[in-house]
Amino acid sequence: MSKRNILLGAAAGFAAGYAGFRAAEALRAFANGAPRLKPDAKAYGARRRALTVAGLFRSLGASAATAFGPGGAAVERTLQGFPVWLQPALFAAQISVFDGLAELPVEFV
Repeated sequence: MSKRNILLGAAAGFAAGYAGFRAAEALRAFANGAPRLKPDAKAYGARRRALTVAGLFRSLGASAATAFGPGGAAVERTLQGFPVWLQPALFAAQISVFDGLAELPVEFV
């Protein structure tokens, strides 16, 4: 097994786990309503920073898994009929659309 496959698997697993956690959190908030908490700016800021950092790594991992994994090879095959100079831009555009669609439910909470 190559380092590339290990890293892709780890990135995809982290992205899937994070997305599942956030989906469960969103469903819990939707079903029960948001719990009333005592206002605590320091705790809120710490949690938001932690979620932002985790979201950044999840987004980078998902992008890498999409671009360099089996999905990237499938996207490359769809570009065969286009001029060589246009293929990188179309590849980036398709990967961006896939990533954007994948991140819609994660960004809810």
